[in-house]
Amino acid sequence: MENKGNNIKYINIIAQNDVGVLNRIANLIRKRNYNIDDMNLTFDNEGKAHFLVGFHSEKVEIDQIMNQLSKLYDVIDIEKIEDLVRIKKNYYVYSKDKNDFDNFSEKPIKVVEITNTFVAIFLLDFYTDLKFKKELDKSGLKYLYKSI
Repeated sequence: MENKGNNIKYINIIAQNDVGVLNRIANLIRKRNYNIDDMNLTFDNEGKAHFLVGFHSEKVEIDQIMNQLSKLYDVIDIEKIEDLVRIKKNYYVYSKDKNDFDNFSEKPIKVVEITNTFVAIFLLDFYTDLKFKKELDKSGLKYLYKSI
């Protein structure tokens, strides 16, 4: 399934968290002349690395990439993400003024204060994310985000 807003297709890769696994995956993708347009990497307590990788759909043959990645010895499982609603993004937005967070269409799930700076945490689905990111960019506030 494609997102009509930016035509990115996602795959989920589970691999052994061995030295060089990220390098092997990235090199395989690079050798095919593909570009990674979005990526998140997390680790679990069972020694596994979980990659969520996004590619522009008009430039990439997802099934070919999945077939090649499945040949890597440390890849345990790989799947195409068909339901984009499963993809969530955590945004961590920083401001000196707590009231700045009231200017967004989405409300934070939590606001914490760390040494005179407020951090608002927003959890958004894939479709809400694009609108929210535009609001953030207009606001000029600093932020970090992570796909989950």
